[in-house]
This record gives sequence, C-alpha cells and structure tokens, in this order.
Amino acid sequence: MAKLKINERTVEGLQLEIDHHKREKQEVLRENDSLRANNSMLLEILTDMTNDDSYWKDDPQTQTMRWRVKNLVNNLK
Repeated sequence: MAKLKINERTVEGLQLEIDHHKREKQEVLRENDSLRANNSMLLEILTDMTNDDSYWKDDPQTQTMRWRVKNLVNNLK
C-alpha cells in the first residue's frame, strides 16, 4: 500500500469521525421518536382516565388527585 501523506490521513480520520457522529445522531433521533411515541400514548391514557368517571370514587381525596392529574395533563399539552 502506498504511503499516505499526513494531510490525507488527517482527512480520512476526520471522515471516520464524521461518519461515527452521523450514526450516533441517527440512534439518538430514533430513540427520541420512540420516547415521543411512548409519551403521547401515556398522555392519551391519562387524558382518558381523568375524563372517565368510572375510574374514580367520589371522596374529596380522590377528586383532588383527579384534579391534579387533569391539571398536569393540560400543562403537558
């Protein structure tokens, strides 16, 4: 194999580093999309639970907790 000039080795090293960072970026984006899907699913579940009266008792403690969860869901939207 022919000897590479120092600049050519440096460029090849930088290209490898760029490729590595591109792969890392794609992994992070995939993970982010997965988390976003999970969060939206959980948000839908909480919304359905707070809107459905069959899950809840009528005592003041439960109503307070339900109000807090509703408020949290509204703030997240």
